[in-house]
Amino acid sequence: MILICFNNLLNATRCKNNLYSEMDTFSPKAMKSVKKPSTWGQFAGARSPSETQRSAVSTKAKLPKNLNFEEWLVGFTDGNGTFSFSQSGDQKWSFTYQISQHHCNAKLLYFIKSKIGVGTVNQKAGKDMITYRVRDSKHLVSHVLPIFDRYALRTFKYHKYAIFKEALLIFIDSTLAKEKRHEKILKLKEAYKAILESSTSFVWNDITLSTLTKSIASKLISKAWIVGFTEAKGSFYIVLKDKTKNRLTHSFEITQKNDSIVLKAISLILSARFCKKKTYFTVIAVNLKSIELVSEYYCNSLKGSKSQEFKVWASSFRKRFRGYEYLLKTREHLRKLRK
Repeated sequence: MILICFNNLLNATRCKNNLYSEMDTFSPKAMKSVKKPSTWGQFAGARSPSETQRSAVSTKAKLPKNLNFEEWLVGFTDGNGTFSFSQSGDQKWSFTYQISQHHCNAKLLYFIKSKIGVGTVNQKAGKDMITYRVRDSKHLVSHVLPIFDRYALRTFKYHKYAIFKEALLIFIDSTLAKEKRHEKILKLKEAYKAILESSTSFVWNDITLSTLTKSIASKLISKAWIVGFTEAKGSFYIVLKDKTKNRLTHSFEITQKNDSIVLKAISLILSARFCKKKTYFTVIAVNLKSIELVSEYYCNSLKGSKSQEFKVWASSFRKRFRGYEYLLKTREHLRKLRK
């Protein structure tokens, strides 16, 4: 008991003073990417659009200085972003990069908009969802594509992005006749529809669940990517472990229908369990040691509404010895935060 308390105190101190170090970011040689220094606080392409300045939602907030914004954005997009294109008229096409969130996470979308420097944030009347979109073809080419070329998507969405990019570049190619462009894009649209969600990003070529190790995983996905992916897909919660003893325990989980190799990599880095369910895969941490590691890993890293969820969860973990009633109230608080 003394050792556990000491470890908790040590972890809390580390968290408070930001003494944990960031993983080295990594881009596989196959990506042939040109890295540019970019942190949450500094982004070379950042602008301050008048729409963002006029917004009642402020984007001025303390930012984790040790996380690469672009890698974070790629992780967030892997979790909850889309690249799509559709025919909008006779030989006319529209291209869109978008991220949708519950309206309570509006601040995060305005933050993304301010960092990328283009796009719009809109909420339909009577709807709970709010969406960040970039539709202008020139803005997509100048502001969005470079990010996803420098840092490849890790999920099956990489293949959708690759076709989206090819179609977009054909669309703006003035050397091709309009009919020829339309014909090529139509073929790419069919290829886009045929992409299987069970496919994997080229990043994982020649790597299988059985050959994947923590060392390999740490080289292929950075902390910034994991934090971004967690903002979109992760959940920090408290669950009833034993009804007869009224035992509540802390849990952390990320679920995904496909991309098992991605979740396995995350589980290795977080020292959590990787499980295959009937219809999805999951990374889950439930035991004391795993929760301590997760609590330390995400400390002062999350930015959106998930940040508040994590803070309540992590704080209650450190105070779990207050007993069942305290944890029960905290569980209800966490549930309200997610509504």
